[in-house]
Amino acid sequence: MPFASIQNAIKQGKDTKCNAKVCHFEIRGPGGCTIIVSTLTDNLSRVRAGLNTAVKKCNSSFTDGAVPGLFEHKGMVEAIPPEKTSLETAVDHAIEVGAEDVTELEASEDDVLQFVCEPLVLNKVKGKLEKLQYKIKTADCEFIPKRQVTLSDADLEVVKKLYDKLEDDPDVVRLYDNIA
Repeated sequence: MPFASIQNAIKQGKDTKCNAKVCHFEIRGPGGCTIIVSTLTDNLSRVRAGLNTAVKKCNSSFTDGAVPGLFEHKGMVEAIPPEKTSLETAVDHAIEVGAEDVTELEASEDDVLQFVCEPLVLNKVKGKLEKLQYKIKTADCEFIPKRQVTLSDADLEVVKKLYDKLEDDPDVVRLYDNIA
């Protein structure tokens, strides 16, 4: 995440008169990929105009309504379990706290488990895991692609340029895509 985005979010959070809202934009990129741009802004028109410039320069377009068919919106909690907690015990804990699923993350140094839940119960799941002595690493809502698309090298170059332009916008918080 660009440093300017972090500074902007902190500044907006400190401003008591700020009416910043989270807004998501859907972009159809090259090769049929879909990119979701998550923003935090108090001026939707300014953000849309800035994003529109980047989108047009990269031969992409805004779409509406693609997200429900292509992505699932889920709460994700990554946590380190208490010592000597088996995966079977973690599954029992997942059921107890209201999570839908739990998996072990393979690419981590510690034994990190990922709990998946509905976005509306994310904080409840996180709090209950903390009470069960799990050390929370991250807890956030994410868009998970249902299907992924494979892009050619040329399309990947265009997507990289688009990502660079989108990440330069200080109101952009996060980008999601369905690229394999």
